Amino acid sequence: MKNLMVLLLFLLCAFSVRTQTEINFQSSDSFLLAGTLTLPEGVSRPPVLVLIHGSGPVDRNAELRITNRPNFPCIYPELIGQTSMLFKDIADSLKNAGIAVLRYDKRTTRPNDVNARELSVNQFVNDALAAVNYLRSNSDVDTSRIFILGHSQGSSVASKLLTLDRGIKGVISAAGSTTRIDTLYANQVFRIQSSCNNDSATAVLQRMQVLAAMQQIRAGLVPDTLPVLGAYPKFWQSWMNISDSAVYNYTRSKVPLLVLQGDDDFNVPVEEADRFKAMNRENFNVHILKGINHLFNDGINIKTDEQTLKLIIDFILKDRETGFLEPINDSEEEFYEIRRERNRIDIHNIGEERLYAEMYDVNGRYLCGKNIGRYGQVSFDLSQPVTLLRIRAGQKNKTIKLARIGS
Repeated sequence: MKNLMVLLLFLLCAFSVRTQTEINFQSSDSFLLAGTLTLPEGVSRPPVLVLIHGSGPVDRNAELRITNRPNFPCIYPELIGQTSMLFKDIADSLKNAGIAVLRYDKRTTRPNDVNARELSVNQFVNDALAAVNYLRSNSDVDTSRIFILGHSQGSSVASKLLTLDRGIKGVISAAGSTTRIDTLYANQVFRIQSSCNNDSATAVLQRMQVLAAMQQIRAGLVPDTLPVLGAYPKFWQSWMNISDSAVYNYTRSKVPLLVLQGDDDFNVPVEEADRFKAMNRENFNVHILKGINHLFNDGINIKTDEQTLKLIIDFILKDRETGFLEPINDSEEEFYEIRRERNRIDIHNIGEERLYAEMYDVNGRYLCGKNIGRYGQVSFDLSQPVTLLRIRAGQKNKTIKLARIGS
């Protein structure tokens, strides 16, 4: 009787590496940043994503405890007492898909080491650039396939980073604003007062006050030593300069762009995606996620939305998925099944005879091979420059060429 149990064996022809490594790297001003590099198991030199934080003292996990403090009960009423970890969720999900992730603690998580008067959003840009440069000297990842994701404020930071580093493979804007920050912030204050506190009169007044204060900062009329709305003028001025040019920088860039926007985002309204949609450029997609908030969950389950994670994974692996399989010589009798799935090929023995599968690189050099028992299955890692798969069973054999469109 045929053995109906499918034996799933993963052929790991890569070196074994630690799946999570604590790292340190220096920014341009010698500020030491700490982070985590997550690596997928059994994948040699995977593509890698750098995560860039939203506003505030955000750690490497983007950990946010939803408490009863002001505004949270209004914005996230069903999530009180839960903790969002957007960046950790992304790293864990991408690791399982064969993608490495670098995430780090924002410098503002160490307030004692930061000069608040001199703090600038340009420093966040330089920190993200330092993360990219760190990866460029790391042999564990594919340095030609470095992607960046900017969440909220991080989207503006990412747009600036594109002007400083032309080697970025792709960029993801997650809940990114296309409105300049002084107007966006004033509108947030208005919505909090009008929607959460049911006080339209105060909402109008506070919006006017925020806009007036920001206008004075733009005009250089506020002393550098005077904090305004929780930060010093240098910080606000740098953020305004970067947010003012974000759309222009994204439009001018030739780098593939994925825009993710929830339609239940209180902080960055769904209408912010309209200017992204209007961009006159190639290689970009805008996805509006129904029922998803600023933290990229559905407001009930604190875990990051699965569709969001899938869109990120598909965007990064897109160029590998454009490959195809072309038989070079064939046996008349079918003795195996083959399926391509993201960054791997699965070969399933559908016959009684034992199979032997071999993998060769772009120069025809043998990389590794594996026996496949009756009704067994084996997976080949495609993060390596594979061009040939040879499958044999007795006198039957097939050689398959892996081609990559556009390569």
